[in-house]
Formats: sequence, structure tokens, C-alpha cells
Amino acid sequence: MSYPCYVTKGLVHRTTATCGPLLVALLLAAPTTKALDANWLAGDGFYGTATNWDTNPDVPLNGGVTYDVFITGNGTDVTYNEGAFGAVDSLSLDTGVTFLTNLPFSVFTAGMTFANDANLIAEDQSQLHLGGGNLDRSNLIAREGFLGAGGAQLTTTVTSWAGTNGFNVDRQFTAEGAGSLLDLSSLTTIERNGGNTNSDLNISASDGGEVRLTGISGFDDNASGINGRINLSAVDAGSKVDIANVTMLDNVSITVRDGGDITGQLTSLTGRSQLIKRGLDDADGDGIDMIDLSQLTDADDATLIAEDGATLALGATSIDRTDLIAREGFLGAGGAQLTTT
Repeated sequence: MSYPCYVTKGLVHRTTATCGPLLVALLLAAPTTKALDANWLAGDGFYGTATNWDTNPDVPLNGGVTYDVFITGNGTDVTYNEGAFGAVDSLSLDTGVTFLTNLPFSVFTAGMTFANDANLIAEDQSQLHLGGGNLDRSNLIAREGFLGAGGAQLTTTVTSWAGTNGFNVDRQFTAEGAGSLLDLSSLTTIERNGGNTNSDLNISASDGGEVRLTGISGFDDNASGINGRINLSAVDAGSKVDIANVTMLDNVSITVRDGGDITGQLTSLTGRSQLIKRGLDDADGDGIDMIDLSQLTDADDATLIAEDGATLALGATSIDRTDLIAREGFLGAGGAQLTTT
């Protein structure tokens, strides 16, 4: 027995096989409502203050209507601290704008984010979900903030990140605090900062935070042809920089210490790269080496340093033009070992 299709207030009923052609036609013909533009009017301020918007008395959060949000003004700081879920269709940030979530259980979601040369920060158990779009040259941070609480999350579905081009123009991907997660696993390409060799990209996990970069296989050269350095660091128990699919690194500084982990199966470390390993591998009790060098075959023109009780076992790795150092380091403890066959 078949049932007729009928429509009430835009809703299609009886979506059995007999409704197929009518359902498709209705959906294609259904009018779409364009999101409303919402423009920031203030300097620094709170997202939830209606008078900061040209949508006053409404705060631009999706509900009965949806919003495309625009925040301009180099150096403007906007804080979302509603302590609740809020969403917009898109978030566009001008150069130098800082967008921050910083109250436990504050969750802000943008379907798309367009933020070049901006600062996007989640603090103190808040969550910032950026969707797709463009985040080139932007700082991305999930951290313990003023309240001293970790567990912040920042995520995106963007697939590429382009670096800066200038003198001493650094950028950072940072996860700080127990449970803080900077999930950049959707990225498949990361371009180095460049234009000058002093423009670094600093990727760091500390105090139990995690930076997740499982989608990349390496770091691309800057479009200028002049590359800045990549600095990778994992410090303290529970901290992790996850580059599981990276095997070759060039012109990179790596620091692991006190139980922090950098994952991956490195086979090559070249081009003035430096690796510093400090403290005991099992400082965090996980039984895992802070950095796995068991597959390393080539350390050419590099510097390898073991400090304060650390062990670097290089096996048969080629070590041409490479400095090899075992020493007392920052902690003032000896007992470091560096071996090769």
C-alpha cells in the first residue's frame, strides 16, 4: 500500500518510495535564507554584549536566524565567555584580531572561519571549533589560562596553512595544560614561515597538552624560497606533539624533556637540525621513549644532544658532519648517554 505525499509549512510527509520525485523537487525549489551579516562595532570587548554589534539588541548567534560574523580592527580582542554553546555560519577576522574563548563549558562553533594573520585561542576548558575556511599565518592556541584550568580544545577542518613572509615574523601552534588539545589533524600541508631565516614556526606541547598534526608528512618550503626554522617541543609528562606520519625533517629544532613525547618514525634528520633530549624517558610512567629514533638512518649536518639522564641510542645511523654531545644540562644532573654503532 502506498501513501500520498503532502506538505505542511515546508515539511514533506510520507517520504516513502512514492514520494521520491516530489521530495527532490520540493527540496530543490525550497527557498534558502541567507545568513545575516553581523559587524563588530567596538574595540576590545565581550562577544555577548549586544551593544558591541550592529545587530543590537541581538547578539549574533544562530537561532531563529543565522549569522556571518565580521570582526575588524588590527589589535582588537574579542572574548566569548558565555559559558554555553554558540554557533555562527561563518567567522571572519581582520589582521591582528584575537578571538578568545575562556570560560569553562563555553563552546563556540563557526561553520567556516576566515582569519589570516589573526590569533585564535581557547582557554580554561572552553572549546573553539573553526570549521573550514582559511587560517593562513594565524596563531592557533589551546591552553591553560587565567583560571588555571586545562582541557581547552581548538579544532579545525582546514586542510592547509601558509606561513608568513617577513623579518622575525614568528607564529605558533601551542597546547598547554592537562587535557588541552590543538587538533590540526585535518591539515595536510604546512608551509614554513619565510622571507627571512629568523621567522620561526613554534609548535609546542607542555604541561600535558597535545598538538595533533597527524595529517602531514613534512613541512613545505616557503613560497619566497627563504625558509624559517620549525621548532618542535614536548615538555612535561603527558605532553605530546603527534607527527605520526612524518619521517624526514630538515632545518628543524626538536626538544623533548621530562616525559614529553614527539611521535613519529623519523628516518632522516638533516639540514642543521638539532635534537635535544633531556631527562628520563619514563618520567611520565608510560614506558614509551620520548622520541623514537629506532628507524633513524641519516643524521647529516645536525646536532644531537643528550642531557640530564637522557639516553640517545643511534645504532648504525649515518652521522656525517654531525655534532654529538652528552652533558649536564638545565637540570644540573649528569648521567646522559649518547651511543652509536
